[in-house]
Amino acid sequence: MTQFDAMPSESLTGPERTSLLAILALVCALVCFIPGVGLLGVLLAVFALVGIAGSQGRLGGKGIAITALVLGLLVSLVWIGIGVGARSAWSMFEEQIAGGITQKVAAIEVGDYDTARSLFTTSAQDKLTDEAFVAFKDAYTAQLGPMQGPPTGFVEFMKMYGALGESMQEYGGRNDVMPIPMHFQNGDALLLVLIDQSGNAQSPDLSGIVKDLHITPMPDGKPVKLIPDE
Repeated sequence: MTQFDAMPSESLTGPERTSLLAILALVCALVCFIPGVGLLGVLLAVFALVGIAGSQGRLGGKGIAITALVLGLLVSLVWIGIGVGARSAWSMFEEQIAGGITQKVAAIEVGDYDTARSLFTTSAQDKLTDEAFVAFKDAYTAQLGPMQGPPTGFVEFMKMYGALGESMQEYGGRNDVMPIPMHFQNGDALLLVLIDQSGNAQSPDLSGIVKDLHITPMPDGKPVKLIPDE
């Protein structure tokens, strides 16, 4: 028998070691708070399983890779669900709530005061004469120019809100105010929709429970109010 024939078979293959890809896949699957990393864990787990299967026993870690694959798939499905839900919620807010409100507020610009008035509570409507709408429009137009509409898309909405948020300091702690960033001809401002929380909305645009509108910040430092303080 030659010296080569006498060598044990383990020396040909070497000791089994755990697949580095399997370990990385499990790490990625566990880092579930970062969107997309779970999917990366799935891909790495698949690569690890392929490598382990073709290693002729030199690579181990199949259990780790399978665990990473399962966790990665679960995490990815959760993030997909969150993404779909967030997109649906934003679409509803943008199209039905903010969009509906701004459409009725825009009616003030063209003198359709009956449409604008339908947004408000019954008690507020009693105070909202045509002259009140004209005074409101004249006040904000004198400083900001005509109202042009809200931002388009979530990113622009949040960017504008971040830039204008400090102007809400005097409204701090109030939970009856919905701020909607708005473009005006001469700059941007927040349209603050004050809500009567004891009322019941007649439609998604909050018709019937809005009690006032404010616009801030204004160049003169004072918010413009549709219904002046009594």
